[in-house]
Amino acid sequence: MSKSVRYLMLALAILGLGLLLAYFAGVFHDKISATNDSHKVQIPGTAVVVAAQSMPAVEQVAGTVQATSDTMLASRIMATILRINVHPGDAVTAQDVLIELDDEALAAVREQRVQEAEAARAGLEEAQLNLSRMTSLREQGSVSAAALDQAVTATRRAVALEERAQRAVAEASAAMNYSLIRAPMSGTVVEHYVEAGDMASPGQPLLKLFNPGQMRVEATVRESLIQYVQLGTELAAQIDAVDGHLTAVVEEIVPAADPTSRTFVLKARLASAAGLFPGMFARLSIPVSAVEGIWVPVNAVQRAGQLSFVYVREAGGDQRRFVRLGNTRAELVQIRSGLASGETIIVPVAT
Repeated sequence: MSKSVRYLMLALAILGLGLLLAYFAGVFHDKISATNDSHKVQIPGTAVVVAAQSMPAVEQVAGTVQATSDTMLASRIMATILRINVHPGDAVTAQDVLIELDDEALAAVREQRVQEAEAARAGLEEAQLNLSRMTSLREQGSVSAAALDQAVTATRRAVALEERAQRAVAEASAAMNYSLIRAPMSGTVVEHYVEAGDMASPGQPLLKLFNPGQMRVEATVRESLIQYVQLGTELAAQIDAVDGHLTAVVEEIVPAADPTSRTFVLKARLASAAGLFPGMFARLSIPVSAVEGIWVPVNAVQRAGQLSFVYVREAGGDQRRFVRLGNTRAELVQIRSGLASGETIIVPVAT
C-alpha cells in the first residue's frame, strides 16, 4: 500500500472520529435556550411578583431519636427463668411482673431462716426468765453478783441473736421478692435478651424498657455551629419516618468537644408524637444567619429531567425560564440565578 493511500485513510479516520464526537456533543441537535420562546403558553395559576428578600439561614445536622427515660432490667440473684410475661412492643405499667424466676430454693432458705428466728426467740425468752430469777435471788442474797452478771450477759447475747435472726428472715424475704422482675416505670418493652429456661445471673441484662412519651434527638454539631444554640433554644426537627416536623428544645449540650471530630453532642427534647421510636433518623435545623435572595413558592418550580424551571409572565404569554435553585425554607425555595427582582411568575394550579 502506497504512502498516499495510507495518509488518505488516516485522514478519513480522523474526520470520522471528529464527526462522531461532534454528534455526541450535540452539534447536530437543537439547543434549549434559557428563555425557550417556543414554550410560551398561558398557564392557569396564581401570578406572584418576585422580589429580593432576607430569609433566615439554617444548617441541618443529623441526629438520632433516643428515649430520655429508658432502663435495662437485670436480675439480682442467680435462678432459672420460669416465665416471661411480655413481648417486644407491649405496653406495661409500673410494678407489672415482667419476668418470673424460680423461687423454690429461695423459699426453702426463707423457711430455714424463719425457723432459726423462732429458735432465737425461744432462747431470748429463756434468757429473760433466767435473768428474772437471778435478779430475785440476788435480792434475797441467795446468788452471787457474778451469777447475776452472767445472766445479764446471756440475755444481751440472746437479744442480739434474735435480732440477727430477724434480719436474716428479712433478707430471705427480699431475695424471694427478687424472683419477680417488675417494671420500674410505665413504658414500652423494647426487647428481651433471655428465654424461659435460661439461667439468670446477677447483673445480666434481661429486658429493656423505654418511655415513649419522653423522647429526644441526640446530634453531633460541629464547633462552628455550637455558638448558635444554647439551653432552651427551640429547633425545628424533621423525622422522615413519622412524616412530620416537630419542635425540639435544647436541654443539654456536652461542654466539651470531641478532639478527633471537633464536634459537640447536643440533646434536644421532642414534643410528644405518635410513632416515635428510639433509633429513628432525625434532622435538626439550626438558624445561623440571614440569606438575601429571591425566594419563590416551592410549587412554582417545575422539573424537566435534571433541570428546574418556572413560568415567567410576559406580554406574549407565560415563558418557561430555567433557573438554578438554592436553599429551601419551609414552603419557599431560593432562586440563585434565572430570575430578577420585579418579574412575575406563575404558581400553577395543583392537579
